[in-house]
Amino acid sequence: GEIVGVEPHFKGGGKTTVLFRGMNKLHQLIRKRKSVTFTEKKEKDILSQVLGDSGLSIDWKHDSADGITYKHVYQHNQSDLEFLRTRAGRIGAHVWCVDSKVSVKFPDLQTDSGVVLDLDGASGIGLKNFLPRMSSAPVVKKVTVKGWNPETKELISATATSSGSKLGSKTASSAAGDHGSEESFTVDHPIWSQEEATALAEGRLMEMSLGYITGEAECVGNPKFDLGQVIHVDVNDGKVKDPFTGKYYVMGVSDRYS
Repeated sequence: GEIVGVEPHFKGGGKTTVLFRGMNKLHQLIRKRKSVTFTEKKEKDILSQVLGDSGLSIDWKHDSADGITYKHVYQHNQSDLEFLRTRAGRIGAHVWCVDSKVSVKFPDLQTDSGVVLDLDGASGIGLKNFLPRMSSAPVVKKVTVKGWNPETKELISATATSSGSKLGSKTASSAAGDHGSEESFTVDHPIWSQEEATALAEGRLMEMSLGYITGEAECVGNPKFDLGQVIHVDVNDGKVKDPFTGKYYVMGVSDRYS
């Protein structure tokens, strides 16, 4: 990160304190708004150019979007961070920054970090608190994306259907029962190809499925895991089978040092 603010507090008796505020280097992307046109470029190349203007590099992983070449993409009066998150969000990619490298990746749910969090620390890292939440509200069985190619005057449609879970024995839609049997339609994105529609459908389905069971865990020490990894949480030491013991995909990490 970088120091972006200094706030001294002058007090009598020589007890002056200074507060330093730091941010990761994504803050460089919010300094100005601009309008830029990108032509005949792939998603990775577009975002690499945006990040490169601020001296940042990209760590890209998105198989469905690799083969898509966009004829015309317009960054309309947006900051680079707004544009980056908009482009990544539409295809279901997550964005985070470590030093000067910005990760833009579709969730990888197959690679297990091997990290185990449990309540007594006997088989892994000790949990102080774990607050899970189960909600069927965002879960659907199928996502269909539809658009219209203005050049060929043809309908473009792609469907993504839940077919096996990488985190548990059931998919979110099957675990949610009747509440997970609905279909969602996305028609508010301009689409130019079948490949683009497929990437949008897969991204939307992944985003909605990951919202079925979420949670916040608090543990001590400095665990060896990071964003974008899969960890295992055991809330009852394996004594009782419940839906909250299992694999979780790490979406955010907050460290506190004292």
